[in-house]
Amino acid sequence: MEILSKGGNNVRRAPSVSILKENPEFSSSEDSCDNISFTTSIHPREPGVKALKVKDMVKVELGQNNRIEIYNNQGELCGFLSPGTKVTRLINCIKLGNMYKGVVSDIFGNTYDVTISRMK
Repeated sequence: MEILSKGGNNVRRAPSVSILKENPEFSSSEDSCDNISFTTSIHPREPGVKALKVKDMVKVELGQNNRIEIYNNQGELCGFLSPGTKVTRLINCIKLGNMYKGVVSDIFGNTYDVTISRMK
């Protein structure tokens, strides 16, 4: 550890060596992008979400502020996904050029579950 003296005060500074560990959960390799598949609830937005039915295909897009947005077949915003590990991985894979689809898997009241997977 390097010790600097500034105006009579000793300040410790950590060595400028960066150690990076590769975390397979966040790996952006093509293989890990192929394997993304999960079911999650969307934060619904009206009026688009009201048109959804179980088994409907939805569009999965990267919107502003790195937010995953869900659109119905009419192009209306239905909602967005909450941030989290899987969503972060999905965002990274979309930025690499991968495309994903969604299928409405369950609707219960105002809760809409969507299963996300890579388009083949």
